[in-house]
Amino acid sequence: EEEASYCTVCPLGTFANSSGASSCTSCGDGLITVEFAASSDTECVCPRGTYRNEERRCADCPEGLSCEVASDIENMGESDSGPRPVALAGYMTRAEDPLRAWKCVETGRCLGGFPGTCEACCSPLPNTWI
Repeated sequence: EEEASYCTVCPLGTFANSSGASSCTSCGDGLITVEFAASSDTECVCPRGTYRNEERRCADCPEGLSCEVASDIENMGESDSGPRPVALAGYMTRAEDPLRAWKCVETGRCLGGFPGTCEACCSPLPNTWI
C-alpha cells in the first residue's frame, strides 16, 4: 500500500524554497507575498504604502508619493523595471532626488507620476512648485 503525500500551500507572507518542502519560511521584516504558494524569497515584497529602501527594508512612503505593492528604490533607475514610489497628483519629483516630493501651488499643472514629469511646466519656489 502506497502512502499518500500531500503538499501544503504556503500562506501569504511565506515561501518554500523547494517543491515538497516540509515547512514554509516567513518573509520577515514587514514583507508580504502577493500570491499563495510563493517559491522563493524574491517573491517577498513591501506592502502598499511602503517601499524597499537602500537597506532592503520596507520604509514608509514619503509624503506626496504613492507606493504600490512591491515598490522598490532599485526600480528607480533608468530601466524603470517595476513598481516604485511616484508623485501623487499635485506633487512632482526630480530625477536627482526622486524621494523628495514638491507640492505644486497650481495643483492642476502637476499630474504626478515619474520624476521630472512636471518640471517643464513649473517654476521653483522654496519647497513649492507652481
